[in-house]
Amino acid sequence: MHILVKEINVPAGNRCRFFVVGGKSPRYGFTLIELLIVVAVIGILAAIAIPAFSVYRVRSYNSSALSDLHATKVILESFYYDQKEYP
Repeated sequence: MHILVKEINVPAGNRCRFFVVGGKSPRYGFTLIELLIVVAVIGILAAIAIPAFSVYRVRSYNSSALSDLHATKVILESFYYDQKEYP
């Protein structure tokens, strides 16, 4: 059994792409090309975003380390003023 498929013009905004001749309803959905383009765009955006996020992660680790060093300095100075010697 052969099914004839022809493309029809539909108003903008409708997702109807093909109408099966002799069928009862039109087929709705996305074409393979549309899905591949979406996947490619998402891949490109991810390739741009991942290095930028890794730079921010390194910066946050560095600022956390500096904060910890400052807190250690304050504790050591406090101990020195109380005991007149470093631990």
